[in-house]
Amino acid sequence: LDKIRYTTSVVADDAHLLTAKVYIGQHEYALAASELKWLIGQYPNSDKQEEASYLLGEAYRLAAPRPELDQEYTKKAISAFQDFMDRFPSSELADSAGRKIELCREKLAKKIYLSAELYYKMHRDSAALIYINQIRKEYNDTQWKYWADYLEALIRIRQGKNDAAKMLLEGIIARCTEDEKLTRKASKKLKKIQ
Repeated sequence: LDKIRYTTSVVADDAHLLTAKVYIGQHEYALAASELKWLIGQYPNSDKQEEASYLLGEAYRLAAPRPELDQEYTKKAISAFQDFMDRFPSSELADSAGRKIELCREKLAKKIYLSAELYYKMHRDSAALIYINQIRKEYNDTQWKYWADYLEALIRIRQGKNDAAKMLLEGIIARCTEDEKLTRKASKKLKKIQ
């Protein structure tokens, strides 16, 4: 396979794609990404470009660790999937790439939320609010926007600003229809402050 991969053979792009798929199957996502980047860069006219571009985003997405850790690969995944969608907007995989971007954005928002939550637990409310506002500004289209609202409500309650907390909690109950756990928590907290 190596002999084919590093020649000008007409199947060299196939060899790189196959190697990348094997690496993905073995959970060697960084190696898969390297193979895919090579294929994309060295064989721009290959009929494997579409699949390789999609798989590059997937390799980065799978390489990304849990939200608490560095999210460099998640950001690379978003970039790769966006590049895929720009280059192949009519692809059968375009919808899937869009959903993967949403998943990656949720993960980045969760990372910021976890930082806000940590500062809240440390009674560093002003620092927590910075992260809460970052979620609202950059990830307002994710579920973490509502969790940020809930966390701000807890801060406002701690500050004795129950009216502000009430507005936030009522907003969660009215608009957050997909997260039953959060709406239950918001309802319980709202009953306590009324």
